[in-house]
Amino acid sequence: MPIQTINIGYLANDGTGDDLREAFIKVNENFTELEAIVNNTVTVEGENVGTGIGLFKGKFVSNLQFKTLIDGYGIDITESGNEITVTGDPGLEEILVLSDNGSIILGKGKQMLPIQNGRNISTRVDVPPTGASKLVIDVIGAGLVQLDTAPKLGGNLHGNNKELMDLYKVTSHSFHGELFGKVHGIDIRDLESSLLGFDFGTTDSSIPSLNAYVATFSDVDMGTFIAPTGAVIDGGLIRNY
Repeated sequence: MPIQTINIGYLANDGTGDDLREAFIKVNENFTELEAIVNNTVTVEGENVGTGIGLFKGKFVSNLQFKTLIDGYGIDITESGNEITVTGDPGLEEILVLSDNGSIILGKGKQMLPIQNGRNISTRVDVPPTGASKLVIDVIGAGLVQLDTAPKLGGNLHGNNKELMDLYKVTSHSFHGELFGKVHGIDIRDLESSLLGFDFGTTDSSIPSLNAYVATFSDVDMGTFIAPTGAVIDGGLIRNY
């Protein structure tokens, strides 16, 4: 029943309003109606359900208070009628990652791609005191040539005054500069005095006899400097001119 209004007439005691009895009847019925409304009223409270972040903040007197949704980076919030739409950046839906050997797709909610180290490669995140962080990939130079089973030079090799050691075999078209070591077990520096220390002057090509001819044009194997033969040859006198 709606709340009743008491008719008070136009003027006091003009007989146009409700009499005293009728007026108090309305008063009693109004109090009865209000009591019924109060007794039947259920206290309203808000409740957040689920495991997400709740929107209900609290209740102030008879007002329910809710938190406000604010769009963030890559997020757009729009309102239309009874609906609120939260839209994310389409680029976040999936990420295509390409490599030299294969590719993968990171789907929604999987925007984490670990970058791990490999052979002679290490990775780290550099967080400077100021500025943006960055991903650093370090190449460990030690052992790179050893890992390559068929290394080749794309240009000249500068030794930087360093030695090439423990070489099994060296093949070359030519050598420029000094060459140290042994060739077939012989150190050529040991032959220097033998090759450069003799001056026999000029040769007289006159052949006075057959024996002299045979001696002149017949090769005689004297052996090697390391292992000479036991033959004895009288070459005459060696004069210093």
